[in-house]
Amino acid sequence: MKQRGEIGPERLQRVAIIDPERCDPKRCVLECKMCCPVVAQGTKAGGKFCVSVSAKEKTCKCPFEAIDIVSIGKSLAKDCIHRFGQNGYKLFQLPIPRSGKVVGLIGANKTGKSTALRILSGKLKPNLGRFDGASSDWQDILTQFRGSELQGFFTRILEENIRAIIKPQYIEQIPQALQGTVRTFLTQKNQKREKKEDQEGVQPIQQVSDEPQKELLTVDQVAEQLEITHILDRPISSLSGGELQKFAIALIAVQDVDIYMFDEISTYLDIKQRLKVARFIRDLQTELNYLFVVDHDLSVVEYTSDIVNVVYGKGDVYGVVTPPMHVRDGINVFVQGHIPAENLRFREYELSFKNATQQSTGDEEGKEKPIKTGATTHYPEIHKTIGPFEIVCESGSFQKGEIIVLLGENGTGKTTFLNLIAGLVAADGGVEVPRLSISFKPQHLSVYQSNPSIYTSVYQQPIQYDGMNQSTSSPPLGQTVNKENQSSNQNAQQTTGKEVKGSGKDKLTQQEKAALIEKERIEKEKIEKE
Repeated sequence: MKQRGEIGPERLQRVAIIDPERCDPKRCVLECKMCCPVVAQGTKAGGKFCVSVSAKEKTCKCPFEAIDIVSIGKSLAKDCIHRFGQNGYKLFQLPIPRSGKVVGLIGANKTGKSTALRILSGKLKPNLGRFDGASSDWQDILTQFRGSELQGFFTRILEENIRAIIKPQYIEQIPQALQGTVRTFLTQKNQKREKKEDQEGVQPIQQVSDEPQKELLTVDQVAEQLEITHILDRPISSLSGGELQKFAIALIAVQDVDIYMFDEISTYLDIKQRLKVARFIRDLQTELNYLFVVDHDLSVVEYTSDIVNVVYGKGDVYGVVTPPMHVRDGINVFVQGHIPAENLRFREYELSFKNATQQSTGDEEGKEKPIKTGATTHYPEIHKTIGPFEIVCESGSFQKGEIIVLLGENGTGKTTFLNLIAGLVAADGGVEVPRLSISFKPQHLSVYQSNPSIYTSVYQQPIQYDGMNQSTSSPPLGQTVNKENQSSNQNAQQTTGKEVKGSGKDKLTQQEKAALIEKERIEKEKIEKE
């Protein structure tokens, strides 16, 4: 019996997506070919819709789960905007740009938010799902969007009547690309440009509204509003994560463009700074420009956006952009995993924001009960002085099974407190903290890449626990990371560029991924035997 929000099989088409990083034909017996009814009949699907695989066979018997068979609505087939290769990721539909409005994009990682921004900015030419090498020309693309707002938008992009710029998602790469002081690059970009006159038959963007065009912000004005005046004369390589994020936002804001796109604006920023940045982005809005904001912090998206597009799907497989919604409605759709207007459920569960100390008993009444906690660990009062900075941590305790959040502004000592509790930094006065088995995720993702010795000296050091030596990193994954780091330095010059989507750049290395997949497979076999 079909459940509410479930699409019937007569309205579905199935598409096969292959993850080449998981596929390892040397370590299997090609179960996918033996179990596939299409191959058994001697037919090659050739990347077309797969109609012979049932819902129960979505993994196609692949031991590494490298194949995904996804079911999509037939109505979406004509709305394919871009596809990365024959068996690669597919993006369906695009957000609708609205002048004078801030458009927010929310969705899971690797579902296509950054790809959608690149297409709208003109930096990525959509292929309309043609993966056979026949690229689409812009005339076909404009025909695809004929009669919609996107047709006029892309026409202006092509004729260079409007210019777009994207704040990159991964700000850790900025110091490697820009060498110099903050003021130098902000001043270089803070130039008024001469707009190309519209061709005959196209309405100039200046005539969309009678509102006078907003003056271009100066470097000092942007620095004051983002509170980065004190770092203007500092080299970019010396900036912290939060300072680097605000510099990246400032680098976009000082430019004379018509379309501002901000991809991930809250990374490295505390709550206070996020609100200031969100307010700053709202102030960039005029009746003549376009603004797009992508972020995982729903409160930031709610604060900055006028309308919201939800991007749902499966990471690295496919993504669908919903029509624009009111901000509150869009956030509710994302949280509930259900689109009422289309009677479509894209997630089997709702995102729960219940207290971490409670969970559902699973009975019909839906009663709540406390989570059982384990032993309590007490730590003494701790003092630590690092240069002019001093932190005082009062004595406290935590229980096994608890999730504890450290809340505070940047630079107040949260990371230092974690280092003290983990035993990675010695406290003043020789005060000792309980020695526990610690798994520590660092704040800055680029630390290990820039200084691999940190991984060996800090994250693999043995920690005493009940008289036993335990390492914070367990092989084979730890050994794999070291081997990969050595080989990556040798092959860095031989690596060729590859088109990668948004969050896909955060993927593990192939060796790490193989180790994780093997571990998952062994654990799954143990569970099945039990």
